[in-house]
Amino acid sequence: MTVEPEELTFVSLRDSVERTFHHLAESKSLAFRVDMDPSCRALQHDSKRLQQILKNLLSNAFSSRRRARSP
Repeated sequence: MTVEPEELTFVSLRDSVERTFHHLAESKSLAFRVDMDPSCRALQHDSKRLQQILKNLLSNAFSSRRRARSP
């Protein structure tokens, strides 16, 4: 597996996650907000891998929430 590190600001990461999952949360009538410590500036990461991890975690969380509401 090849790792392709690049710098990303936490603000950009937060905006991307909110943009990606806002509509899913809204469609399930869930509040969704990403809070970050303002002292966090940037990180070195593999963008493709980080996005895949966050997508899997948040998709699972929204999916679990739906199942928890079902009778």
